[in-house]
This record gives sequence, C-alpha cells and structure tokens, in this order.
Amino acid sequence: MAKSNKHTSFLKYFISKYLKPVDDTIDYDPEQLAKGTEEEMEHTKYPKIAEVIAKQQIAANPSIYKNKEDIS
Repeated sequence: MAKSNKHTSFLKYFISKYLKPVDDTIDYDPEQLAKGTEEEMEHTKYPKIAEVIAKQQIAANPSIYKNKEDIS
C-alpha cells in the first residue's frame, strides 16, 4: 500500500472512531470553514481532522469563528 493510501486510511479511521459525524446537510460558509480549520490546526497536524472539528464547531454555533474575530 502506498504511503498516501496509508495516510488516508488512518485519517478516515481516526475521524470515524474518535470524532462525531459531520452534518453534511449544512452549507458551511467557506470563509468561516477556512478560518475554523486554520484555528483548529493548533490541535492537530492533520488539516482534514482540523476541518472536521471546525465543521462540528460551526454546526453547534454558526458564528463561532466570527465571534472569535470580534474579540480579537
């Protein structure tokens, strides 16, 4: 198995095993998703995991990353 396939398999396994499912019916704001993914990269070295975490945060509170901007 190629290295990238192992990496992809690991990410899929990790996301399905340890993270809550993402609501794919939500139309995520691309700007907020990008900001959220960048912010969540503080907690992981994997952009896909950071994206899942950001989607979960946005699903729970659609303005979470906008609110954090206002505080800064």
